[in-house]
Formats: sequence, structure tokens, C-alpha cells
Amino acid sequence: MKIIVFVVASVLFAGTSSAQINYGAARAPTTTVGISYSMIDFAFVRDEAMDASFSFEDPAYGIFYSRPGFAVSIMRGSSSVGDDEDLILLDGAIAGWVSIRPFKDLQDKSLDIFFPIGISSDYRKMTKKGGPTDADVFEVTVLAIGAGMGIATGIGGSDLLIRAMPSYGVASRSFGNDTGTSAILIADVEWASGLINDRFGVFFSYGYRWQKWTLSASILRGAGEGGDFKYEGSHHSFKVGITF
Repeated sequence: MKIIVFVVASVLFAGTSSAQINYGAARAPTTTVGISYSMIDFAFVRDEAMDASFSFEDPAYGIFYSRPGFAVSIMRGSSSVGDDEDLILLDGAIAGWVSIRPFKDLQDKSLDIFFPIGISSDYRKMTKKGGPTDADVFEVTVLAIGAGMGIATGIGGSDLLIRAMPSYGVASRSFGNDTGTSAILIADVEWASGLINDRFGVFFSYGYRWQKWTLSASILRGAGEGGDFKYEGSHHSFKVGITF
């Protein structure tokens, strides 16, 4: 199911990618690629579902790509849980958006106030490895819609952007028909230098992501029937890349 959701989401995002946040500088929008470092805080501990319990509070490393109106990233991390057992995290996200600009007169003053509206999909998998048997303790795909607000401005030859965007959507087990919901809050601060010789620039960003999943207990192997289980996680991400 995760493959279907990501393919459908990719097609939808392709249609929204024509709009791009204007950072306030005179140069044209650019493509950015780079690497990321994220501090993850994601745990689930329940006595009635000990086989599915986990706690991950370690870094994850990844790569990202963005272009006008479109962004995709993937990261992976691991954490030792003792007795030669490791917890492996795999996380991927894809998003597309358009931006509404009701204050067009301000754009001529290098200040851009905008309201992004978009669709996002994320996939997270947690796997216990090295124990008696390998087990996927969490594997969920989310498809969400959201709207937020941002401010961007030019500083000398560089661009500064601050943006926050809450989203809400459907969470589904990657294999099966069980569904739930997910609430998401994303906040980003991005800085991009001007292009050197009109070719390459430097990009830095800090991002915070909070997410809550509310899932049926039947999704968890051995968790029993009925009721909802709630997962909550966050991460702080630092990205560095090049623009072109």
C-alpha cells in the first residue's frame, strides 16, 4: 500500500510544483540537494504490547532534494537496545505545495508574506533486528493536507525564509486495511546564499517536525483487539546543501 500512496502522491505533487516561494531576491528559484542530520525522539511503550514497544532517541542521517513547489527527503538511523539487538529507523517524506500571496504590494519591497497550501505523504518504519526474530514494530504511511504561513526576505545577496505549516491526514498500515489519523506540525528556517557566477550557491536550514499517529490497536501484532494506540514523535533537523 505504501508504494501506491507514494506513486499517487508523486503524480499529484507534479501538478502543484509550478508555484514556488519567492525568497525576495531578484534571482530565479533554484533546485537544492544536500544532506541532513536529525535528532529523533520517537517512542512507544505499552505493557499490553511489549513486543511492539520501542524507544528511539538517536540521530538519523539522510539526503534531500527540493525544487520549486516540491521537496523529498529520506533518512535512516539505528539505536542499540541491548542484547545485540538494534532498532532501525527508516523515514521518507514527500511534499508539494502552492503559495497564496494576498499582499502582492509588499513583494516589491523584498518582503514576501505567503500562505502555503499543500499535500504531503510520509512513511516511517521501525524494525527490531538482532533478537530472536526480526520484527517491524511500526510501519505506517500518512497522506495529509495542510496550510500555513511564511515570511521570506532578501538579506544582501542571500535569502531568508521562515515557515510553519500544520497538516492533518489519514494514516494507514503499510500492508493491510487498517487506518487511523495523523496530525503534523512543521516549522522551518532556511537560508540560501546568492548564486556564485550564476551557477551554485550554499544552503543551510533548521527544521522542527512534530507528529502524532492515532492507530487502531489491531494494527499491532499481539496488541489485542479494539481501542486506539497513540504514537507521538518529534525531530530537529539540520540540513546543508548546494543550490543551482
